Amino acid sequence: MSMSKLGIKIILSYVAMAAISTIVFTVVIRTIMLDSVIFGEEVDERTQMAFSSAIYAGFLFTTLLSLITALIFEINIVGPVATIRTNIQNISLEKEMDWKKVKSKDELEDINKELLYMLKKLRDANKNQKEFFQNTSHELKTPLVSIQGYAEAIKDGIMEEDDMQNALDIIIEESKSLSNVITSVLYLSSMDKVEKYDNKKDDWVNIDERIERWRSLSENILADKNIELVDNIPVNLEIFMMQEKVDKLINNLLGNALRYAKTKVEIDFFVKNNKAHLLISDDGNGFDENDVDKIFDRFYKGEGGKNGLGLAIVKAIVDNYKGQIKAYNSENGGAVIEMTFDDSMVNIA
Repeated sequence: MSMSKLGIKIILSYVAMAAISTIVFTVVIRTIMLDSVIFGEEVDERTQMAFSSAIYAGFLFTTLLSLITALIFEINIVGPVATIRTNIQNISLEKEMDWKKVKSKDELEDINKELLYMLKKLRDANKNQKEFFQNTSHELKTPLVSIQGYAEAIKDGIMEEDDMQNALDIIIEESKSLSNVITSVLYLSSMDKVEKYDNKKDDWVNIDERIERWRSLSENILADKNIELVDNIPVNLEIFMMQEKVDKLINNLLGNALRYAKTKVEIDFFVKNNKAHLLISDDGNGFDENDVDKIFDRFYKGEGGKNGLGLAIVKAIVDNYKGQIKAYNSENGGAVIEMTFDDSMVNIA
């Protein structure tokens, strides 16, 4: 192992201190002997030689002790610091790197591990950001290509009247899809910028009323698919949150459950261990094992999914309110999304 610059400086400093201490000690002893302060008489040559030998031996011993101390300092402190510095200099978010371990069994080893953990988080964030931009580009490009294609066909007059009407419907539908993606992306981006959520706009919102609002807006879809919405929560249950965020939670979660349900979407609520639990479930085929850990990722779409942003928005809102969210399959096989908040956020009026 090559000696670091700091280690060399430390060794030279120890040796210099040993030399200076020995010189000072020698001058003092020589002065005492020559002035006969202690002995009261002239010190003979043999005594002087004995003192000189003791001084030289002391110098050699002090120098050796300084070197050993410096080497121990180099191995246990300077060496790990140099390793950490090398790791920092070689940090890269793109390429794989050989992260050197520190085995000092102290705070320096902990710092090196924390730096490695931070690097992994940064690499994950960098990877997620790139995937986010790629997925955003794809989600925006797909409807744009469709809109452009049908618009050009209409302009060139190569469509029959019936086909033209169908093309216009598709253009309108794709425009709505494009608008929804842009709105969702902007909403997620705005939430990412929030370091600490400001709850000044929060108020007590009746959850059952917002569910009934969703029911009325989705009445036709529920009827067409013959899906029953089972609302098991208290009619006077309130949550301390912005109404806009409550609506986003309900719209995205119930809309997602409705997409996969066979005959029923169910909403449940209970309080346990000072935690309020709100569950949205369906009687569909449930989550695929490969989907459970990814369904809250942005743009991750399971079979039949739309743009992969709805559940990502739900998770962002829950995280803002220091809650937890998880997905799993019920005993009957259907999908369950469970949100958990501190019970101080809910109230039964």
